[in-house]
Amino acid sequence: MNSDAVVHKLTAILSSDAVGYSRLLAEDEVVTVRALQTHREHIAGLVRQHRGRVVDSPGDNLLAEFPSALDAARCAVEIQRAVGAQNADVLPHRRMEFRIGVHLGDVMVEGDRIYGEGINIAARLERLADPGAICVSAPVWDQVRHKLELSVEDLGDQALKNIPEPVRVYQIRPTEGAARPSAIRRDPEALPWRTVGGRPDVSVIVVPTVWIVYVATVFEILFMISPFALYYYAAYGPSLNVLHRSPWTSWLTDFLLPHFSYTSSPLLNGLVELGGPLIAVGVVLFAVGFVQVYGAKVRERGLVTGGLYRVARHPQYLGLALVGLGAFLVWPRVLVLVAYVTMLFLYERLSPAGRRPAVF
Repeated sequence: MNSDAVVHKLTAILSSDAVGYSRLLAEDEVVTVRALQTHREHIAGLVRQHRGRVVDSPGDNLLAEFPSALDAARCAVEIQRAVGAQNADVLPHRRMEFRIGVHLGDVMVEGDRIYGEGINIAARLERLADPGAICVSAPVWDQVRHKLELSVEDLGDQALKNIPEPVRVYQIRPTEGAARPSAIRRDPEALPWRTVGGRPDVSVIVVPTVWIVYVATVFEILFMISPFALYYYAAYGPSLNVLHRSPWTSWLTDFLLPHFSYTSSPLLNGLVELGGPLIAVGVVLFAVGFVQVYGAKVRERGLVTGGLYRVARHPQYLGLALVGLGAFLVWPRVLVLVAYVTMLFLYERLSPAGRRPAVF
C-alpha cells in the first residue's frame, strides 16, 4: 500500500451477516442463494437511501460505510425491519435472519477500499448481536441515543477478539418498543449479581446453592451416625411405626425423616430402578451438547443450530434435569427434592441468557 495515496477519515461502518447461512445452504442451496440475493439487493438499496456505500459483500457478509453514525444506525434499523417483514411468510426453519454491527471509527481509504481497526470492531460487534438485532459501540450510541426511540440493552464492556481494549456495546432491537430511560445505561458493577459480558454470572448463583445442599446432606449423614440419633428415634419411634404399617405411607420415613428404610410397595421400590437409566440418558445428553457447543467454539463456527440444538433449545439443561430426576428417584430425600426444584428454577431464570448466540 502506497502511504502517499492513503487517506484517513472518520466514518460509520456497518457489518451484517446472515445467521445460520451454512445450515440453510446445506438444506437447499438454490433457494438459499436466491433468498440471499434478494435480501442483499434490498439491503444495498437501503444503504444508498441513507447516504451510504456498500464497500464489500463476500459470501453472506456485507460491509458498508456512512457519513454519520445516525445514518448507519437508521439504515441498520430499516434493514432489520425489512428483513423481518420479508420473513413473515417464510417457514421458521427457512427464515434468513441477519445480525448487524455498527461502529464509528477511523479508517484508511485507498480507492474504493477501506481498511483499519474500525472495520474489525464492526465485524466483532455484528457477531455479538442476536438474530434480528443490532449491536453498536459506545461512540455510535452517544450520537443516536436521543434521536432513535428504540429498545436498547447495555451489554457492558466487551473483550473483542484481536481488539486490545474492551469496547462498550449496546444492543438495539428494532422490533421492540422504546426502552425506559432508566434501562438505557446500566453499570454492570451495580447489578445485584456479578455479570460476565453483561449477563448473569451463573457461578454466583449456582455455587452457593450447591454448597448449601452439600453441607446439609453431610449434616444429615453425620446426624444419623451420631449418638444424638438415639434420642431422635426414641422420641419419634412410635410415629415411625405408625407410618410403616401401610406400604403407601412407609415411604414418608425415607422422604421426610433421616431414616433409611424401604417400602413394601413394588411400585414405589421399582421407581428406584428407573433412576439409573434416567441418570445415564441425562449424562449422554449433557455430554453431546457439551461437545457440540465447545466443538463449535474451537472451530469458531458461531451459533450452534444443528444436532440436539435442532430439537431442543437447551439440551444441556435437559440432560442435567434428567440427571437430577434420576438422582431423586434413586435417593428420595427432601434435600434432593429441594436441590432439584432449585436447579429447575435456576435453569428457567438463566435460560434467557442462554438463548443468546455464543460468540467465539
